[in-house]
Amino acid sequence: MTSEWILFDNTELVLKKEDGELERVPADEIWKKEHGDEASVLPSLSSVGISCSRKVYSLELRLVEAADGPFGQLVLFAHGATSGPVQLSPAHTSDHVIDNNVWHAIDQYSVEQITGCIHDAGIELNIALSLQQYIEVMRKFSGFEWFSCDIHPTAKDVSIAVSSNQVSSTPSSHFTGRLYEYQRIGSNWLDFMVKQGAGVILGDSMGLGKTIQVIKVICDLLEEKPDARVLVVCPSALMENWSREFDKFSAGISKEKHCGANRTGDHRRITSSVVFTTYDIVRLDQAVLTQIEWDLLVLDEAQAIKNPTTGRTTAVKRLLRRVGIAVTGTPFENHLTDVWSLIDFCEPGALGSLSSFSARYRDDIESAKDLGAFVAPLMLRRKLEDIPNDLPDLIPIFMPIDLEESEAREYEEKRQEYKSKGLALAAIQNLIVALSKPKNVGGISDLKYEYLETVTDEVFGYREKLLVFADKMPAIGEISRRYERMVPTFTLTGADPSDSRIEVVDKFSSVDGPALLIANPRVAGAGLNIVAANHVFHFSPQWNPAIIDQSDARAHRNGQTKPVTAYYPYYASTVEEYMWEKVRDKRYLSKEVVTGNKGQINPNEIAEALSFSPCSRKEKYV
Repeated sequence: MTSEWILFDNTELVLKKEDGELERVPADEIWKKEHGDEASVLPSLSSVGISCSRKVYSLELRLVEAADGPFGQLVLFAHGATSGPVQLSPAHTSDHVIDNNVWHAIDQYSVEQITGCIHDAGIELNIALSLQQYIEVMRKFSGFEWFSCDIHPTAKDVSIAVSSNQVSSTPSSHFTGRLYEYQRIGSNWLDFMVKQGAGVILGDSMGLGKTIQVIKVICDLLEEKPDARVLVVCPSALMENWSREFDKFSAGISKEKHCGANRTGDHRRITSSVVFTTYDIVRLDQAVLTQIEWDLLVLDEAQAIKNPTTGRTTAVKRLLRRVGIAVTGTPFENHLTDVWSLIDFCEPGALGSLSSFSARYRDDIESAKDLGAFVAPLMLRRKLEDIPNDLPDLIPIFMPIDLEESEAREYEEKRQEYKSKGLALAAIQNLIVALSKPKNVGGISDLKYEYLETVTDEVFGYREKLLVFADKMPAIGEISRRYERMVPTFTLTGADPSDSRIEVVDKFSSVDGPALLIANPRVAGAGLNIVAANHVFHFSPQWNPAIIDQSDARAHRNGQTKPVTAYYPYYASTVEEYMWEKVRDKRYLSKEVVTGNKGQINPNEIAEALSFSPCSRKEKYV
């Protein structure tokens, strides 16, 4: 029995020797045999109907679709200068290829580079990639001429694929909310990524319900792992809203706030499944919060860590976590280092060090495009106009804001002082004024101004316009001062002549890009068409629901081409919360908001409003 060639997978020749042993023969030996080496004992290629070509093929590594995963698979191809590519099996290790019964040597340099990179990355060919492997492939292989992508998976692609393939499971016993379809898709994507151990960015626009999607994922996590620990970090102005939303959409989960001057310094006393705290507390309480390994770490308004060198960012990234979710409507604002800082929180090291990242990517369009392949599967970002039919065209966002401890005590002192003077209605008005003024002119808190800042970050980031209704001059002046150097800023206070108001609105509307109009609702709350703005922020609460609805109707009216988002912030457990409760009650009872209810305040309501106190609340703090 003589040796003979065996054709494997129609792409590779293996020598079957006389003793039956199989041997892969180097291409240079086959070449010598075919070109007159009489000493060679190899059988000729013609013995198996194959001819020999001088054309050398190169290897190419492609990222292509995978049937069992959204992040694709790596497949190896060999190709010549003119012919189409030949797909190679993972078992192909020879340095030649058979293409249409023609033998070609493979360029040795491309073989060594590709096999070395695949080995270093620890990735198998023709096997569906995980998210982390996809990121590793894109980071290490992009830029090599032998690597190409047939697919560019995005978070939207992954979320839709995950939701369509999801097998129905037992509903969570913890989650009590109801999700729009797009929210269900988003929460399924978050759940899928969390189970993969992958940190992500939820970058939906404000008004799409990022909070409820995250709460659903937290509930699912605690359903699967009852002893899981979750930390939610947010600005001070948003912590009360997180607490209330969690109460509204979940059941059977222990939660607590880690904040205030009397918070614990012993991590063993932080025992609840879900803990809420602020960025400032994370920075101050490193010794406490780094003692706990969090199963899930959620950053709300995560643009707070966009600057990679601040103490706040450093403190957050030191927290031990299995998975991190960054929640922000404005993921990237000014520089590509914003991208690095957020991704470095979600997937530490995925984009390399800050110095290597800065050397590779500059703040230009080409760099942004190149970076998109890394970021796309990690960030789900949807705008209001991307959501078909699911949302009402006016989206209300009620935002309770918890006064800090010292501010709550100051409010209580003023409440008692004003009550003791016997003029109840005047007491209410004085409290409303104290809550609206900035602290630097005798106000109680700046947290509502801070919440306005989170809104403007997103609105102006999308180059959209904002209409703010405020009826106290100190507030109008403070808001104007904060933003007049940032964007074109206009005011309608009542001090301006009535015939100039339309001119102010026209100037505001004609701005190409973001702009701010601050208006007294009794001046601009009726008659004016301000559809250039698709965001309305009610800085000052009102007793009369008609004033609120007429104010919303400046933007939410015929001629408006976008959904309108209306923000209703108020300080929790104060007269402001009572006012908003009464507005909602009166709307429900009358069903005639604009014409049937004039929103007068009666003596019983005065007494009830003065009974609200942030110091009388009972909630778990640690």
